[in-house]
Amino acid sequence: LPWSTSFFREMVYAYIWLLLTPIIFRIVWKFPIDVKSRWVNVLLHLILSVCFAFVHKLSYHSMLFWIEPALNIPSRVASIFPAVYSYLDYGAMLYWIFVLIQLSVNYARMYQEKSLRAAQLETQLVHAQLHALKMQLNPHFLFNTLNTILVLIDSNPALARGTLLKFSELLRIVLESDNEQTVSL
Repeated sequence: LPWSTSFFREMVYAYIWLLLTPIIFRIVWKFPIDVKSRWVNVLLHLILSVCFAFVHKLSYHSMLFWIEPALNIPSRVASIFPAVYSYLDYGAMLYWIFVLIQLSVNYARMYQEKSLRAAQLETQLVHAQLHALKMQLNPHFLFNTLNTILVLIDSNPALARGTLLKFSELLRIVLESDNEQTVSL
């Protein structure tokens, strides 16, 4: 078998799959194998894998049957249908490879979307915590704390100093976090 004939046959074989691949991807996108409809869609894809393998092999051998004599290539196919049936298992395997590729792309995209959503929720949580902390330091809280420290100065100066130090640490934390423009994830 000359190299050019083998190359021609392989190119015809590959280009027919190239034409069928977008259709397969579209079907897998429309009927994914997921938790809610797993068995129905697996059965559908099993049937479609045999159908696509049959269509591919029928197209391939029909093209070779009609094109090779026109190109003066000796045809190896005496009858189309035995050749079609002999390779259905290989075509069905190729169909399932395309299904797995499409499913892996879909799951990778869903994983990225969930990761992005989790990061957004975490950012919202940090902002909510910061907002809650700021709400605690409203003027009412500030004046109540200062009045409490003022009362403690006369009755218990050591407790007043400790309270004043803790209050200043709290204010420092709030003021330092207020200047941050980014939130670590």
